[in-house]
Amino acid sequence: DFSGSTADRNGENVGILPGAFDERVAYTTHNAGATWTTVELTFGCRAVCSFGSTLFIVGMTDVSMETVSQVSHVAGLWTKPTKVPVEAQSCVAISANTMYVAGYNGDIAMTGNAGNSWKVLYSTFRNQEKFSTIINTRVPGRLYVFGADEPEGTGSVIPQVVATSTSGTNWYNLSWPFNNEEYAMAGAALCPGQLTWCTLGAVMDNSVPGSANTHPPLYSHIVCGVY
Repeated sequence: DFSGSTADRNGENVGILPGAFDERVAYTTHNAGATWTTVELTFGCRAVCSFGSTLFIVGMTDVSMETVSQVSHVAGLWTKPTKVPVEAQSCVAISANTMYVAGYNGDIAMTGNAGNSWKVLYSTFRNQEKFSTIINTRVPGRLYVFGADEPEGTGSVIPQVVATSTSGTNWYNLSWPFNNEEYAMAGAALCPGQLTWCTLGAVMDNSVPGSANTHPPLYSHIVCGVY
C-alpha cells in the first residue's frame, strides 16, 4: 500500500497510516512506531501523508460523497473536515501547510494553507484518467503523479504519468517504455538514497490467448525512472 506515510523528513518520530480503503479510521504514532493511536473519522479514509509533526488525512463522506481533508499540527488535535475539490486517492505533503492530492477524473489539486482553500492544478477534462499515486522528489518543485488512462472506445488501460518541475504551475506527460502493451500499475515510490522512482505493476501477455473463463497470463513488472 503506497498511500501510507510513516517516518518524516524533519527528524520527528511522527507517522500516520490509513485504515482499510474507506474505513473510518487512521492510525498515528509519535514515538517512531513503538505505539499507535486510532483516530476515529466521520468519513472514509482514502489517503494519508505527513510533514514533520503535521499529519494529513483525505477521505470521502458517506452521504454527500464529498472529498474532505483533516489536518493535525499537534498530537491528538485535528481540524474540522474541509471540502477538497477533487476525488482524491493519494496525497503528499511538502510542508506543514502545503499538500497535493490526486485522484479520479484526472485531477490534481493543492492547498497552501492546510486545507482551508484549494486550487485545481491539472485536469484532463475527459474524465478518463485515474491517478493513484503522487510523490514528491528531492528536487524542489518536482512532483510525479502516476495512474492510468482509459481511452474511450478502446477497452484498454494505459499507464499515465504526469510531472511538474514548477510546483504544479506546468505539467507534462512522461513517455512509457512499453509499446502496445497494457501495464496495470499498482503504485509508485521513491527509491531511498537515489534520484529514482519505481512503479510496480503487471503486464498482460496477449500473445497467449485467453478463453471465456481465463485471461492471458500476467507478469509482474517494475519500471524505474531517473528524475
